[in-house]
Amino acid sequence: MKRTVAIITALVLCLCVLPMAAFAADDVTLYLKPNDNWLKDGARFAAYTWDIGEAWFDLTDSDNDGYYEVKVPANIKNIIFCRMNPNASANNWNNKWNQTSDLVIPADGGNCYTVAEGTWDKGNGKWSVFGSTAPSEPEPEPDPVYVVAGSAGLCGSEWNGSDANNQMTKNDDGTYTKTYKNVPAGTYEFKIVLNGGIWIPDGMGNNQIIQTATAGDVTITFNPADNSITVTATGAPTEDRYVVAGSAGLCGSEWAAADEANLMTETSDGVYAITYKNVAAGEYELKVVKNGTEWIGGSDGNNVVVTVSKACDVTVTYSEETGIVVTGEHLGAPEDDTPTEDTPSTGDTPTTGDTTLFALSALMVLSTAAVVLLKKKEF
Repeated sequence: MKRTVAIITALVLCLCVLPMAAFAADDVTLYLKPNDNWLKDGARFAAYTWDIGEAWFDLTDSDNDGYYEVKVPANIKNIIFCRMNPNASANNWNNKWNQTSDLVIPADGGNCYTVAEGTWDKGNGKWSVFGSTAPSEPEPEPDPVYVVAGSAGLCGSEWNGSDANNQMTKNDDGTYTKTYKNVPAGTYEFKIVLNGGIWIPDGMGNNQIIQTATAGDVTITFNPADNSITVTATGAPTEDRYVVAGSAGLCGSEWAAADEANLMTETSDGVYAITYKNVAAGEYELKVVKNGTEWIGGSDGNNVVVTVSKACDVTVTYSEETGIVVTGEHLGAPEDDTPTEDTPSTGDTPTTGDTTLFALSALMVLSTAAVVLLKKKEF
């Protein structure tokens, strides 16, 4: 009897120990590499799975290498890593601060998940194989591509934001440059284009302008930190150039700072002017552009508004002392050309005063006649 009990006891022990040993042998270790955000405030970490019912597992960094590990059953395929409240020991959603997306453990042996830098919840992290070397970080973002797009005389193609021939080169200081060799004399416009789709104008939303008096090299430098653009040109004019840009009805072109037809002439020292002939009646706006880049408005910085009441010549004058001055024979509110009615002469038509006096006189005559008739009736 005792022998039978001993045999049964041994069998029970075998049945209990063998599955546990098998379960332990089938455990796998997963690793978590938190980013700087997740490491803040002393957070702890846990893993959640729903493959074996809802189950939570604590992660620990036993060797202080920055990687947190956890043993889980090998049959787990889905997992969520969570950043937990360190002041609460229970693992549940109420104590969760942040989490990854629903993750699938890779079948290719990937066992270490790195949380993408800068993210808090459900960021685009990356699986890798944990080994003697640290798992690779997420691939860095590619450098942006900046292209100069503008006048064909400068760029070789007309306003093409994806022309690889106009791609700018990144410098060590983070700026980008593009140099054009032996550019003919002239006026050119351009913008910087980011990744083929984002057009970057100057600070006022206008095209950048390059003016050259002689042929030479042109270098364009762009600073992504503040979107500033600088241009150097060996053939740049040595004297200031002023161009009127504004409404097409006045200037012939619509706000074209590169239109040489609107180049102002220096009429005296520091005074520049241009006259537009026979400008039709209407309202126009304009600014003066200095050296293709500096847009000069009225005293308030806004567009100068010109109202022409009747067709006439219009002259725009600019100097640093006076600012923009616009003159013309018929400027201002529209003139009233409606003919006035002739006033009749005194002899032709009685005035209101004369009519009233005539009526009073007639009334007095009638009253007198009535009195006379009454007296005759008494006799």
